[in-house]
Amino acid sequence: IHNDVSQFTISTGYNHSFVYGNGDPDGDRANSFKLLGFGRGNYGKLGNGNSTDTSYNTPVDISFYDYDLSYDVSEGRVGGIACGLDHTAIWYTTTENETKLATFGRNNYGQLGNGTNTDNVAPQILSDVSTIFTIACGESHTAFIYSVDHGGTTYYQVKTFGRSDYRDWE
Repeated sequence: IHNDVSQFTISTGYNHSFVYGNGDPDGDRANSFKLLGFGRGNYGKLGNGNSTDTSYNTPVDISFYDYDLSYDVSEGRVGGIACGLDHTAIWYTTTENETKLATFGRNNYGQLGNGTNTDNVAPQILSDVSTIFTIACGESHTAFIYSVDHGGTTYYQVKTFGRSDYRDWE
């Protein structure tokens, strides 16, 4: 693994984790970034096409379950990873500089943001979400900050989806 820690990101959920970084020990090869998940694989939260309740002690490379995601991952375009209780969200930039959000895993409260409550065992790309700056997952919800240009002025907004029954802040 490359020793430049600026090229890595990691996120941990309740019992699964993801790491993303340059898989070339010398750091001089292009297209060598990897997105690896490990831990408990139930509900499809590892994004490897499998929802069995199996623990993966060896990292699973999920990049190859979606060709476009695989290409953007290998090019070093992942901007952030967030793991929730039983779901995962990844944002990345395509070669056309479009920001995309991929979600997978448990979706019992709509935390994957796809308008359903159906679990996804492989990354599902959500529609263009403008420019994302950061992403986070809680137990059963997902949130991210993104920008919107309106009349030459940039505004920042928060988008959330998933469980929302804890709204009383008093």
